[in-house]
Amino acid sequence: LRSIASAVSVAIENSKLYDEIKKVYIKTIEALAYAMEAKDLYTKGHSMRVSQYAVLIGEYMGFSREKIEQLRIAGILHDIGKIGISDTILLKKGKLSEEEYNVIKSHPEISKKILMPIDLPKEILEAISKHHERYDGKGYPYGLKGEEIPIEAAILGVADAFDAMTSDRAYRKGMTIEEAINELLKYKGTQFHPEVVDAFISLYMNEKHRLEEIKNQVFSNAS
Repeated sequence: LRSIASAVSVAIENSKLYDEIKKVYIKTIEALAYAMEAKDLYTKGHSMRVSQYAVLIGEYMGFSREKIEQLRIAGILHDIGKIGISDTILLKKGKLSEEEYNVIKSHPEISKKILMPIDLPKEILEAISKHHERYDGKGYPYGLKGEEIPIEAAILGVADAFDAMTSDRAYRKGMTIEEAINELLKYKGTQFHPEVVDAFISLYMNEKHRLEEIKNQVFSNAS
């Protein structure tokens, strides 16, 4: 019995150590994501905002605390694959060539490869690698459509698009929240998952101030 208890104790300690290493690794990847965004004034804070929008959507869709935490992590890490893409493409001010755009489209798969060794829950990896899929099947990298797209990925897709639309870029001013909402409604059922858009609209109708707070927040850890 003593030897069994000892073995169990060692296993628990090893498990704790593994969890600590995993947390440190995730924090390191998060720091890399923030550092990558800091290169460009216009993408600064993007991942944190996407994470917070995704969490709010998850709350409105009745997700469990565990699922919401998965969305939070996925949101922060969703663009980490852009680390593997040249700055000349990422920071290009003009229109991308078809070849350059194809390189950009590889970032979800690069993200998955970077994160695979961490042994993250499948839902996080699926959300990250498939957040650019479209409900009508015209997205990338896998061309999935409808319910083939994991709901977590569909949520990230809406959160990502909303932040992109409402953020300033070098070549344009960001949309107002109302303008972005209209775009989500316009592409509901084609680009965006209808259920996710409905949840986002409910969020907007009931707690617009929370969207405004995230949109206007300055993230010190992304500076």
